[in-house]
Amino acid sequence: MNYQQQAIAGMNPVELIVALYDGMVRFLHAAIAAIERQDQHGRRIAVGRVLDILMHLQSRLRMDIGGNSSKALSEFYASIFALCLEGSRLESAARLKEAI
Repeated sequence: MNYQQQAIAGMNPVELIVALYDGMVRFLHAAIAAIERQDQHGRRIAVGRVLDILMHLQSRLRMDIGGNSSKALSEFYASIFALCLEGSRLESAARLKEAI
């Protein structure tokens, strides 16, 4: 087990979610930088990673026990997902900044 795996294994659920949010922000900044240098491949990779994180977060929601909080988070994740898709499609740094 490497250092990163050990660090993740020692996190509580809230710390894991914060780490995923931090990862999304990091990848969104990478996508913006890729747009600025006209690197389509880099943009697609970075946005793809953001979408992967969002799908992971969405799939872990417990609608049966979370009630309105889970519904609100689901809608939040869906809106960020849509912003990322639109930002990538339009090569719009502004849309990706809005997602951040």
